[in-house]
Amino acid sequence: MLAKMVAPDWGNKLVTEITPYDVEKLLNKVAVGRARPSKAKPNNRARKLQGPKPTPVRANRTGEVLRKMFT
Repeated sequence: MLAKMVAPDWGNKLVTEITPYDVEKLLNKVAVGRARPSKAKPNNRARKLQGPKPTPVRANRTGEVLRKMFT
C-alpha cells in the first residue's frame, strides 16, 4: 500500500516535511479511485467500467496506516 499509493506522491520527502494538507490531498486522491479498463466481453454490461471507480474503503485503510506511522 505504501509503495503503490503513498511513495509515488510523496517521493523522497522527509517525514518532517509532510503536512496534514499533504495527507488530506493523498487520501482524497485515493478515494476518487482510478480508471479501470473495460473487459473484452461485449455482452456483459456490468464489466464495462468507463470512469474511475470510487474507493473510499481503500482511502480509510491508507489513512489508518499513515496514522499508525505518524504516531
